[in-house]
Amino acid sequence: MNEKQQIELKSKMTDYRRFSAILLFVSATLSMGAVVPFQGRTGFDEVLLSIAGIAFMIGSGLFYRKVGRMKQQYENEQM
Repeated sequence: MNEKQQIELKSKMTDYRRFSAILLFVSATLSMGAVVPFQGRTGFDEVLLSIAGIAFMIGSGLFYRKVGRMKQQYENEQM
């Protein structure tokens, strides 16, 4: 792997970490919206917010896992 590819890989790792953090933040916000009571919300809204929160959390985990794989690849190429 040449130097340009290593720089691109490191840049992608940084981007995926940021995506993961953003998705985790959105997941927490949606989950709090499902728990905090307010007038006019139906049971369907709670379920929808909970499912969306879980989906974003899973997406965050997938991005974080991808970062781990890219980090291993980057370290193997360094040796």
